[in-house]
Amino acid sequence: MKNKKALIFVIIVYLVAFCTNMGNSITGPMLNDVINHYGIGLAGSGTISSLQNVGSVLTSILFVLWLKRYNRARLFLVPALVIGCSAIFMGLAPQYGIFVTLYFTMGVGIAFTDVLANALIPDLLSDSKTAALSILHGMAGLGAVTLAIFSGVLLDSGAAWNRVYSIVGICMLVLAIAIAAGNIICGKEILPMVTPVEEKGSTPIKVFLIDKMIWLMLVIMILYAAAQSTVAVWMPQYCKEVFGSTAMEANGALIAYWSGAAPVRILYGTTGLKKLDTRKVLIYGNVLSGIALLIGLVFRSYWAVIISIWLFGVLNAVAIPLIISIANSYYPSDSSMVSSAMILGLYIATIIIPVVVANCAFALGMNSIFVIAIVLVIASGLLGICIKSRSVPDAV
Repeated sequence: MKNKKALIFVIIVYLVAFCTNMGNSITGPMLNDVINHYGIGLAGSGTISSLQNVGSVLTSILFVLWLKRYNRARLFLVPALVIGCSAIFMGLAPQYGIFVTLYFTMGVGIAFTDVLANALIPDLLSDSKTAALSILHGMAGLGAVTLAIFSGVLLDSGAAWNRVYSIVGICMLVLAIAIAAGNIICGKEILPMVTPVEEKGSTPIKVFLIDKMIWLMLVIMILYAAAQSTVAVWMPQYCKEVFGSTAMEANGALIAYWSGAAPVRILYGTTGLKKLDTRKVLIYGNVLSGIALLIGLVFRSYWAVIISIWLFGVLNAVAIPLIISIANSYYPSDSSMVSSAMILGLYIATIIIPVVVANCAFALGMNSIFVIAIVLVIASGLLGICIKSRSVPDAV
């Protein structure tokens, strides 16, 4: 990269994504402890993730309306502070009403980070945005693996469950300092890249609203995100309920998913894999990952489940960066608008799916978790058949 200052800020963005996904992935490993501590029951546990993602959706909608106007590098400090403070206060194990309210504010911060990071990386690395986005999501995956491992070790050692939240919060506040320093050190050099002068009024919102391809990509994102959320949040609880797993064994489900997904995302961004047809990778990856989960459900042993989840992570690892990249290719000068729309779809899915999964697991049994994830991910892959290439937006 010619601009070394831009590279410095890219590294900061990657580290923030790493830590943000620690916060975003914290629900799965902690779910059983939260249920027991607050006495909310299995059916009611879906409220936690839903409230987190209500905050995420509201933030994403707000960004669709005004993200174009501001310096994204400076804005990036805000979500780090929000996530860090929310997690630290959650670590105090407050009353349940305050606890879930903090999940809401953390959701605001996570969505803020997601949208900004998915817009900043194409801005700073415009010549290799698909590869760079894949690495970004790979770093996020490594954050989830790290969270699963250290939370499992901590909980099995007898440490208080709420300490995990405190550690994540502290890490995020340290990165907030890094973002502030990055703006001071790199601000002038990256200013033309992160201030969206070119995007002002470039494409009216009504153009997006009547674009069938944008709607298609949005639906694909919703279906895929719902499947991913089901696996990432509920499989640790599945292992505890069905196999009587310890905290570390249950977190093996989350470790399996992200240890499959994260390396593939990074490899996709740094090797010749990025030359593969993105549409075919999306279609085959999602469909085959659903089949892998089906095999795990059929054999229904701990290791069969863990292996099937690992394969699920490997096969559809790059789905989110691919969806964002394909959508961005329709409107290359509107990366913030398109990224906001796709991330909005992601969080719409994760508002609805926790409540659906929680109630299905309570009413129909834990195997329904597998069935939901299988149907959703295969549907998202099959819809990819309808994706069409387009060099420029359709005329209005």
